[in-house]
Amino acid sequence: MTTLTPRRLTVCVPCFGRPQRTERIIECLRNQTVNDFEVFLIGDHCPDFQQRLDSGYFAEIIQEQSLKGNSWHAWNLFQNYGGFGYQIRNMMKHLANGKYICFVDNDDWVKEYHVQHYLSEIENTDYDFVYYNTWNHGAGILRDTQASMGLIGHSELCVRTEFYKVMNPQGDFYGHDWALIAEMCAASSKHKKSDNPDWTYKVMGTPAQREKHID
Repeated sequence: MTTLTPRRLTVCVPCFGRPQRTERIIECLRNQTVNDFEVFLIGDHCPDFQQRLDSGYFAEIIQEQSLKGNSWHAWNLFQNYGGFGYQIRNMMKHLANGKYICFVDNDDWVKEYHVQHYLSEIENTDYDFVYYNTWNHGAGILRDTQASMGLIGHSELCVRTEFYKVMNPQGDFYGHDWALIAEMCAASSKHKKSDNPDWTYKVMGTPAQREKHID
């Protein structure tokens, strides 16, 4: 049996639709300022994603990242689960090989030092999770993230993987991100908001807001 090399961080990217934006977030993650992380790009039975798999689009990227000391994985699920990618995030309980885990939506955008920024507050600490500010592109405002429903989501989290793995599976319902975060808050006193007010993650906004933007 092959033993995987442990990584500093796992990045989970559920993918459905918006192929040009998927390519954009891939480019963001390819150009990170640090290495030794893994990326799971998983299509939720997405036809566009399957076309790119069949074309060999991912093969060069996976090889390129391997030479940098990163491990990238890409595949498409045999059925569509919907529910904002909940099933793909649940899969990380079995697949993640990073000491920490964070989540990126395929239609969002991150700065080139996103991985470095998220690791900087949690690595070599005893925190179970740290959360960060994000920029809401649709609304044109900085989200001052708080551990409260409607003020935090998957994109603001960096979680110790072993802690994440013992949380209950996420479900197919709106607000499952807050259900996870509320459970994590109840289970641990070792969490905080980042001391750095900077943001490295751009949330493209609500579906209605996103329709107004091509970028």
